[in-house]
Amino acid sequence: MKSNIKLLETICELTGLRTQGEKCHGFYIKPTKDSYTINDCPAWTISDTPFNMIDLGSSEKYLGLQIDAWTGITKPIRTLDARIKRHNYICHMLSKEGKKKDWVAYLEPHIRDSKNKLFKPDLIFVKEHRAYVVDVMVRFEHNTSTLADSTKEKVEKYQHPHKKIQDLTNAAEVNFVGFQLGARGKWYNKNYKLLSALGLSKSRQGQPGLWPPEHFSHL
Repeated sequence: MKSNIKLLETICELTGLRTQGEKCHGFYIKPTKDSYTINDCPAWTISDTPFNMIDLGSSEKYLGLQIDAWTGITKPIRTLDARIKRHNYICHMLSKEGKKKDWVAYLEPHIRDSKNKLFKPDLIFVKEHRAYVVDVMVRFEHNTSTLADSTKEKVEKYQHPHKKIQDLTNAAEVNFVGFQLGARGKWYNKNYKLLSALGLSKSRQGQPGLWPPEHFSHL
């Protein structure tokens, strides 16, 4: 794969064309003795910009089809549609509840780091001199640590454009938060930390009308 990327970079240099690594996706399947590993390698880069590596349980839409690291090319399925709808609903409700508590909410702001890499967190809440950078995730729960691991991954990802976020929000304190939901309805208990920080009461946090009933299977 690296040789193919190098060839593409050479063609771009000769023709004056540009690549957009932040829009590139890929995955690497490596056979083992009795199974396979997914993405057991550093993320590929093109023109110093990392690819988005498609993890197990995730997929990327291309020309109306879903590209999955494990199952290959498939038609969009209802499960994926449900995950997207659930994700968008949670973003909407978080924004709505935050605004009730006088937070300014930025929805999917486009932020570039010092290397011009594009980042699009789902939400940034700003109030006074505090900011919360929130990325909402609906992930398949492969085991009890899946949601915790993906939260850590997202927090580390959005720390890169820290200075740009401070410039956007004028916040002295910037907090990075992953808001997790399992695709089968698991609720990540650390989600309550964000809800408390936004000012929601405990009764409001657990109000059935706020979150869909299927989310109340707690980890």
